[in-house]
Amino acid sequence: MIARRKLTQYILDALEATTHPIGLAVNPPGSGWRGQPSSSGSTFVPYGVLVPGPASISEGPIVEPQVDWRLMYVVTSYSVDPRACEWMADVFREAMVGLIKDTVTLETDYRIQQVRVSALGAVTRYELTEPPYFGQTDSFDVWLSRVSLT
Repeated sequence: MIARRKLTQYILDALEATTHPIGLAVNPPGSGWRGQPSSSGSTFVPYGVLVPGPASISEGPIVEPQVDWRLMYVVTSYSVDPRACEWMADVFREAMVGLIKDTVTLETDYRIQQVRVSALGAVTRYELTEPPYFGQTDSFDVWLSRVSLT
């Protein structure tokens, strides 16, 4: 059986290596608004959020039916400037695609065969604060194959 949490941590580590704040299903500490929005001295620290999605496909031969997996992830980037929001999404997307051919141990070794960008999200304006901020959610399919069959 696959240990998904280990793959998620591996992906999170790769996204953290971009040096941009990213959290796992939550805002990372110190990100977003520092101070009250629109008050003097307040700033917005751009950030991303990684969320694991469902594993939609598990395949393999009859004797080992779960040696190949397709797991879904989404990464949302936030900023007060729509261009910066897209730039952050570009940085995180490059890090995700850079995982291709990596081997990761998930109880047993799996190779990341492919990271497919399944959707580039629209840049969305959030008017929950003044000034508003922007977010973009990109979706990824991560394809894994077990390295050695027993």
